[in-house]
Amino acid sequence: MFNHSISLNPADKIVLLVAKLSIQQPEIDEIDNCLSKITDWEAFTIQIIKRGMAGLFFNKITQYKNKELIPTDNLLLIEQAYLRTVNRSVLLLGHFSLIVAELQKADIEVIALKGVYLSENLYKTIGLRQFSDIDILIPVTKAQLAVQILQKLGYNYKESVPVSDFIRAKEDKVHLPPMYLNGVSVELHIKLHSANQPYEMNIDRVFATRIPVEINGSKVFALDFMHQLIHITLHTHKHFDEGNVNFTSFTDIVNLINSLPEDYYWNSFIKLCDVYNATETVFKYLILVQQFYSISVIPEEILDKYSSKVDDKIRTQFVRYIQGYKYVETTTTAIPGHINSLRMLKNPWDIAKYLIDLFFPPKKFMIEKYAIKNHKLYMFYYPYRYLTIFSGLWQILIKKTKT
Repeated sequence: MFNHSISLNPADKIVLLVAKLSIQQPEIDEIDNCLSKITDWEAFTIQIIKRGMAGLFFNKITQYKNKELIPTDNLLLIEQAYLRTVNRSVLLLGHFSLIVAELQKADIEVIALKGVYLSENLYKTIGLRQFSDIDILIPVTKAQLAVQILQKLGYNYKESVPVSDFIRAKEDKVHLPPMYLNGVSVELHIKLHSANQPYEMNIDRVFATRIPVEINGSKVFALDFMHQLIHITLHTHKHFDEGNVNFTSFTDIVNLINSLPEDYYWNSFIKLCDVYNATETVFKYLILVQQFYSISVIPEEILDKYSSKVDDKIRTQFVRYIQGYKYVETTTTAIPGHINSLRMLKNPWDIAKYLIDLFFPPKKFMIEKYAIKNHKLYMFYYPYRYLTIFSGLWQILIKKTKT
């Protein structure tokens, strides 16, 4: 059933099998077979919940002949995880509708991204797709107006003071800093990926091809299917590369592909990926999904063409993620972001100004960043700052050797 040679344990197989919104009898039989082989129900329960599969597993519970093998307490934990997702989704969708209504009054176009769109429009049933915050894409020219509107609604930043106003203005931002209200986070995206990637999605084209959708009764927009699939695969790549995979991204790819007709225009999709220089990255994850989730929609000639993008090293890493691996020694340095921002600058004077502010930040930043009690001594903390920069570079080097 699985098109690869990497060994999977019964719990791993169940995580993969229940990901599909609709499963056939052979897959149900395979789930029953795997349930009969589970020996550690505590570990199984944790894996199902942590991989974001609680809703998809519990939603199919009546189809499993061997459901009686699952200890009552463990099944209850899975159900509770599912219900928590339902409750969280209802809360987030309520905030989403309120935000959208106010943004639209100000003539700000909203494109719903990831979970807030997919949970209702792909998964159909609230609670099957976990999402923890609200991601929306807006025109960059309306970003500051959108911030003011959210602030009037009560949302506020939870961020430290920027190094300088100049650096903040020149930063490579995919989205503005998250804004919070009563535990709900909103991210206002102005583009779909950072500038340091080899691929580049054209944001004007993204807006030009948007499609109208309804979410929680609100009429907004979403990415058209091609951009949706490209965006989700590139987002998956980001986390896979960083060592911190959210398995809902893989589940999204599975169900997006499974929603396609047999005569889907794959050549047109490939051409768009080529335009964005994203073909190799996108098909790396489509092939990975096809091999582990037994997807049959992608034509054989395309599978043959791109199958070399996935080797045993990648497949082994994927299984490690299923089993819970995460690179937990997170890098706290802001250096990668500053490097990306500097790469975007073309004017030598802008580069010089950026570096001066970075190495000799204003007094206000130094006092807050390093919690300096005697404000007159802030200049003596510059050498300490340089040590932290070298420490950050060391963190980056160590992370690259481990991921």
